[in-house]
Amino acid sequence: MKDLRSALELFKEANEVQVIKKEVDWKYELAGVYKKLDGKKVVYFEKVKGYDVSVLSGMLSNRRFLSLLLGVDPSDPMNIIHKLEEAYQRDVLPKKVSSGPCKENIVTGDKTDILKYLPVIRAAYGDAGRYITGGITITKDPETGWYNFSVHRICVVGKNKALLHIDKNRRLGMMLEKAAKMGKDLEIAVAIGVHPLLLLAATSKVQLKSDKFGLAGSFLGEPVELVKAETVDLYVPAHSEFVLEGKLTSRKFEMEGPFQEYPGTYSVVSPAPVFYVSAITFRSNPIYYAIIGGTESHILRGVQGEYAIYKAARAVSPIVKKVYLTPGSLCRHHAIIQVKKEHPDHEGLQRNIMYAVLGAMREVDVVIVVDDDVDIYDLEDVEWAIATRFDAEKDLLIFGRARSHEIIPITEEGIRTKIGIDATVPFDKRDKFKRAEFYDAKLEDYL
Repeated sequence: MKDLRSALELFKEANEVQVIKKEVDWKYELAGVYKKLDGKKVVYFEKVKGYDVSVLSGMLSNRRFLSLLLGVDPSDPMNIIHKLEEAYQRDVLPKKVSSGPCKENIVTGDKTDILKYLPVIRAAYGDAGRYITGGITITKDPETGWYNFSVHRICVVGKNKALLHIDKNRRLGMMLEKAAKMGKDLEIAVAIGVHPLLLLAATSKVQLKSDKFGLAGSFLGEPVELVKAETVDLYVPAHSEFVLEGKLTSRKFEMEGPFQEYPGTYSVVSPAPVFYVSAITFRSNPIYYAIIGGTESHILRGVQGEYAIYKAARAVSPIVKKVYLTPGSLCRHHAIIQVKKEHPDHEGLQRNIMYAVLGAMREVDVVIVVDDDVDIYDLEDVEWAIATRFDAEKDLLIFGRARSHEIIPITEEGIRTKIGIDATVPFDKRDKFKRAEFYDAKLEDYL
C-alpha cells in the first residue's frame, strides 16, 4: 500500500532526502532550517524538542519531486499535465477496510490533547500561533453525503480546540453553510501524514467523476484504503500517520490569524469556525507532515491550476500546446499560454483562449499568449516576445474588477483588474517576425 512512508523511501532511493539529525525547536527554528532547503530537498527532521515524533516536509516542493511521485519524465513539465489529464479520465474507487495503521493508537475523551501528541510548528515570527498545514480536511455534504477533502490551515488554540480557516468560495464553506441552515455542526476529520498524491488530489479544481478519493486512487494507481473514524460518521485514509476527528461549528466563530500565507505576506485576522477535536488516532512511531512556507503550496495549487486552464483553453481550440503558471506569480496569478496558429481562421482564437483561462481559475490575473517558437518556461524568451510582438494599443486586453484571491494585499477583498497580453504574431505577417537562425555548432568539436 502506498502511503507517506513508501513515498519517503522513494525519495531516499532517489537521493532527494536531507536528514536533519540535530534537535530543532518546533518554534521558528524548524521552519528556518527548512526554508534554507525549500524546493531543493525533502527534509526529514529526526528530533523535535519536546516530542518523540519526527517531522517531514517538502515532498511537493518542486516539479521534479512531483514527476517522481507520478512516475513521469521530469524533462518536460507538460508530462505532469498529461498525466493528470489521464488520471481524471478514470477514477479508482476507494476500498473500505476494517482497520488500519492509523488505529494503532487511539485517544478519546479527556485524554484528547492535540499538542501532546502532534509537534505542530510555529513557522514565521508573525504567525498567531501553532498551525497544522499539511493535513487533508475530510467532510461529507450534509444534504447529499458526497465526500470532499481539501487543505486548510488550522490554528491550535486549546487542548482539543482549533480554528479552521476557509477561503472564500470553497466547497467546505458551502457545506458549513448547509449545516448551519439545518441547525447542526459539520463532522470533520483531518488526516495528517498521507501519501503526498492525496494532497495533490485535495487541490483539484475541476469537476470529478466520483469524489477526490477516486481521483487520488487514480493518481496512485491503486485504491485508497479507508477506515471508519472512531467518533464521527466518516471514513478516513487507513494509512494516515495522524487523524484528528471532531466537529466544525457552523454557528460559532472566533478570530483567527495572522498567518504567513502563500504570497509571503500575512493574512488578515478574520472569523473562523471552531474545530472541537473528539479523538486523535495515530500510527506507532508516527511521522508528522508539515507544509512550510509557500513553495510546496505553489506547486500543489499550480499544477492543478495548469491542468484546469489547459482543459479550458483546449476546449476553445487545439491550437493550445502548452500552459505554465509562473513561479514568480506564486504558480497562480500569471499564466503563459503557447499556441500554434496553422490557418488564417486561427487568428483571434488566442484572445478567446484568454477569456477561457480567466474563467477556469479565478486566481489568474495576467494571461500572456505566445507562439510556439517561444519557450514558455524561459521567462527571458517570453519577455522577448512581449518586447518584439506586443503593441499595448492593439494587443492589451483589460478585464475590469474581477474576482481573484482575497489574500493578495493589493486586491479589494479579492477584486482586482486583470489583463491579457497578446504577444503572438498576426498570421498574415509571419515572415516579418521570423526569428534569425544559426548553424547548430557542437562546441565540443571545436574546443
